[in-house]
Amino acid sequence: MESAEETLKPHNPRARANFLSAATFCWIIPTFWKGFKRDLEEDDLCEPLKEHCSAHVGSKLEKAWEAELERSKKSKGQPSFTRAVIKVFGPKFLLYGIPICIAEIGLRIGQPLLLGQLLRYFSPTTGRDMTLQDAYVFAAGVILCSGFTIVIMHPYMLGVLHLGMKLRVAACALIYRKALKLSKVTKGQTTTGQIVNLLSNDVNKFDIVFLFLHNLWIGPVQCVIITWLLWDEVGVSALIGILSLLVFIPFQGAISKKGSTFRLRTAQRTDERIRLMNEIVTGIQVIKMYSWEMPFVSLVAESRKKEINEIRKLSYMKGILLSLILFHTRIAIFITILSYVFMGGSITAEKVFVLTALFNTLRQTMSVFFPQGAFSLVEGLVSSKRICAFLLYDEHTIPAVEYSDNSIKSNGNNNGILKNNTAEKTGVVATKASARWSLDSNENTLNDISLTVAPKELAVIVGPVGSGKSSLLHAILKELPLKSGTMDVRGTISYASQEPWLFQGNVKQNILFGLPYNKERYRKVVKVCALKTDFELFPYGDLTIVGERGVSLSGGQRARINLARAVYKDADIYLLDDPLSAVDTHVGKHLFEECVAGFLREKTVILVTHQIQYLEKVDKIILLENGTVKSSGTYRDLQNSGLDFSKVMTAQTEVQEESASKTSGIGRRQSSLQIGLSLTGIITMVAVVNPWLLIPTSVCFVVFYFFRVFYLSTSRGVKRLEGTTRSPVFSHLNATIQGLTTIRAFKAQEILTKEFDNHQDLHSSAWYLFIASSRAFGFWLDLVCFIYIALVTLSFLFLADGKTYGGNVGFAITQAIGLTGMFQWGMRQSAELENSMTSVERVLEYSDLQSEPELESTPDKKPPPSWPNEGKIVFSNLRLRYCVGEPWVLKGLSFTIQPQEKVGIVGRTGAGKSSLISALFNLADNDGLIEIDGIDTSTIGLHDLRSKISIIPQEPFLFSGSIRKNLDPFDEYKDDILWHALEEVELKEVVKEMPRGLESTISEGGANLSVGQRQLVCLARAVVRNNKILIMDEATANVDPKTDDLIQKTIRRKFSQCTVLTIAHRLNTVMDCDKILVMSAGSMVVSNLFKFDRCNFSNYQSTLPC
Repeated sequence: MESAEETLKPHNPRARANFLSAATFCWIIPTFWKGFKRDLEEDDLCEPLKEHCSAHVGSKLEKAWEAELERSKKSKGQPSFTRAVIKVFGPKFLLYGIPICIAEIGLRIGQPLLLGQLLRYFSPTTGRDMTLQDAYVFAAGVILCSGFTIVIMHPYMLGVLHLGMKLRVAACALIYRKALKLSKVTKGQTTTGQIVNLLSNDVNKFDIVFLFLHNLWIGPVQCVIITWLLWDEVGVSALIGILSLLVFIPFQGAISKKGSTFRLRTAQRTDERIRLMNEIVTGIQVIKMYSWEMPFVSLVAESRKKEINEIRKLSYMKGILLSLILFHTRIAIFITILSYVFMGGSITAEKVFVLTALFNTLRQTMSVFFPQGAFSLVEGLVSSKRICAFLLYDEHTIPAVEYSDNSIKSNGNNNGILKNNTAEKTGVVATKASARWSLDSNENTLNDISLTVAPKELAVIVGPVGSGKSSLLHAILKELPLKSGTMDVRGTISYASQEPWLFQGNVKQNILFGLPYNKERYRKVVKVCALKTDFELFPYGDLTIVGERGVSLSGGQRARINLARAVYKDADIYLLDDPLSAVDTHVGKHLFEECVAGFLREKTVILVTHQIQYLEKVDKIILLENGTVKSSGTYRDLQNSGLDFSKVMTAQTEVQEESASKTSGIGRRQSSLQIGLSLTGIITMVAVVNPWLLIPTSVCFVVFYFFRVFYLSTSRGVKRLEGTTRSPVFSHLNATIQGLTTIRAFKAQEILTKEFDNHQDLHSSAWYLFIASSRAFGFWLDLVCFIYIALVTLSFLFLADGKTYGGNVGFAITQAIGLTGMFQWGMRQSAELENSMTSVERVLEYSDLQSEPELESTPDKKPPPSWPNEGKIVFSNLRLRYCVGEPWVLKGLSFTIQPQEKVGIVGRTGAGKSSLISALFNLADNDGLIEIDGIDTSTIGLHDLRSKISIIPQEPFLFSGSIRKNLDPFDEYKDDILWHALEEVELKEVVKEMPRGLESTISEGGANLSVGQRQLVCLARAVVRNNKILIMDEATANVDPKTDDLIQKTIRRKFSQCTVLTIAHRLNTVMDCDKILVMSAGSMVVSNLFKFDRCNFSNYQSTLPC
């Protein structure tokens, strides 16, 4: 997601094109010239037409959908997304029925009749009654029918494709707007993958849904007219032929209906695959560290196999339909002529070719366009139902907040304190509030919560892991709906989420988040959030790109930028969900004193934290346990009550915080071999009848070749631009869903919607250029075919010698007419095939990216099975960087960790602590030496290395699936080992209470567990693996002190004979370590490891910059 900075685009030439230019596609020629001379770039894309702007069509469809919802409420019926679509796009679609009616019923039916009259001129019996001038009139009629068909059909097809594009854009806009409104409860019923699939798969069916839809009524009308004409030619034999043709239609209908079932099942399988891929990409670092690549490869392969099975069944249906198209018309012609002869009829050349031409016209409509229209309609309806189901999900309730009209939206003042004249009117009052995340759960997440947070009060919420602290903040935000009680929130809210959410922009954009830039306020926020030093270290200061989800930043930097965004917004109430856990003790103290208790002291602040050392300095403490307020009051009040804070923080209960290829159109892609053979046959027969026609035929081939070269040079670039402009749409949606709570807390929906519309408009410009260039290419090819038809038709009159047989003439002309559609289609499809290879090129480009070293060791380098048996680690002149050519993040580290030593790694955020772990796991570009028990880790396979090191990562990540699969994806361990590991981390009872025990489902991203519980699951993984080396990467940052103590005791008990590296912010976490490594800016502050000494360590801490 990038900031919505609109750049001035060139005017769209289609908007200024006159009727003649639009009909002949002359307006697109300058683009073809530009693409022919050089590669097209994003700056070459024009501004979108107003009629397909995302905001415009999205708003129209949204209004129609809202009206449909109102109608359904009044009639007590089910709302229909299809009905809303018809209301918006139906009138324009009906207008397109006029040109296609003229072309299909007037011109296509009229041409065979005119051809029949022309052939009479060459008949020895009837030719005497017709003059040459009459023959020229009929020939002109045949030619003009082809010409008008070309002029009408290509603009028509562009028009309906454009209409389908507008429907897709509008549906995407509506889905995105709905995603912004999804309640947190219903968000647990769907996944990011399903929503992405709606935008990437389902809505794409709308692109061609209108293309053949008119043929559903034109086909029967055409059938009736042609039946009458055939009756006039051959009598009752016409009915026999038509019946033999129509008998296949029920089969086509049944196959289409069956195909819709397979289409729905395919969509479901695709949902599952996309969800899985989304999880893998999000948690790829965890997968690598645990050496779980192969199990996940198997999962993706199995998911893809199931999807392919459904696609195969769908393809069988399409193949059967294609087979019917290819042979049943010929059977109908054969049956008609055979029955006519048996009934005593006389066959003539004009009669045979009129029959053939009429049947071919009927075949094209009833066997190709009609079933294709039916199939597209069915697929469109399936997609419409899926979208409708999504649009009917429960929405987030808009908070009924009372805003202060007289509040001063100051941007800072001389003393750096925010003021508000109506602060006494702000605050939070909860009265017997109860809520639950899962509607299916019998237990409430919050029970009878009653509390009051007064204006200008600093309230701290504390409690054990899973006690409902974050849920309480979500209830205040109205993200968690109340089952009973009230939650009165007075004032504007700013919110900092527990898991930092950053979008793909620079640091400054992430802090401002669409708000106006005020230099003084921004400077103060940066200072109180301890970001000044980080900005100095960043290569481009606050203009440094954070990467997707802030991947280029450390966890502490992400947390402080997330906090700075909340603080920069001038609000009445600040909800801060554990912002102090991801930073070291010194920075945490700075954030609390300078930011929370200083900069915000004139504001109402509700802070969730596990840092109980600050409780003495706050106005109110709210103790949560099992979703209820166990006690509240000042620090002195709670002390006088005899409450022991350390005991209060011990309860640990379970709480569920959240419940959480394109396929080708049927029969439209004929093989190159089939088209080539057909063309060879046609040209051969035309040459046999009239050898002189080989000259214009050769000229046509040369023209076609140059047209193709001219078209391909542009279309390749357009197709590439279409692909690159589509990706940001999905990235934006992904980022939005991940940061939904933050976005709504900042009321940034309008900003994000505008950004999404900008991404859609850019893609729409590329897509419209793609379909327009494709139609223009087809039009110009057909124009050449039209000239060829004229030459073939008129040549028989120019060169008439009285000996020309009418059958030969009819055969040559009908075959030449057949060229009009088939040849341009074949040429265009061959070009499209080459264009579609750009997708393959993108995959190949991705596969050509620098890969990691080999996963498996070579036989001569493979370490022994017992390695490492001691756990000695030697770092020698170690350097690390994340991108080739970028500065080194670690700068020549050299030290040794002895076997079974417990080493604490400390330093301010961004010092390189986590990068050191990346080097140990060989996750980035390393230089120098790392030895474990005498073996150079760079010489062995990654699986041999990573599988021997256990890690509890900084950000716990769980995959959707069973608890068993999250602990043991290889199925290597018995149940009792898994239960023992859960018991060690005090999760055994929690899992036992779940419906299916170890087989109980974990939601996407572990959403149905609290952050602390996720961390304990990661600890259980380490217990299961029982390796000689354990890494704890700020593993206790997001847990309460008691859970921290539990983790520490487990580590001391289970890993006493192991080497343990602990990255931590809390002093008590590293107090038991044998030695300490102090880091700053990628280097060691002291020359070697030193033993822990509280006094010396405090002296070191005081030198840390803020």
